[in-house]
Amino acid sequence: MAPERERPTRPQIKEGVPAQQAADRLEREADQLEQRSDELGAEIDEARSDWERKRSDQQVPGANPPESEQGAPEEVSFPAKEQNENESSDGESRSD
Repeated sequence: MAPERERPTRPQIKEGVPAQQAADRLEREADQLEQRSDELGAEIDEARSDWERKRSDQQVPGANPPESEQGAPEEVSFPAKEQNENESSDGESRSD
């Protein structure tokens, strides 16, 4: 439970003290939010540069650039697979 605040007096209200206190509190909160935003921006930049470094390193599995950036891979022919497909098209049943 939050600590109970002291209620402002009528003269303080007329002078705008509670409003000034609220404005000061909001300004401090805005400064804290701005600082956290800057920290998050720095973390994002660091993560982005780390990811780019990993993408350029061929030793990091899964981090290499997508195929669209590397060019289309060459198709490889697998004789055993082609032979199985031919046998199944001859009417023989395949067991899966």
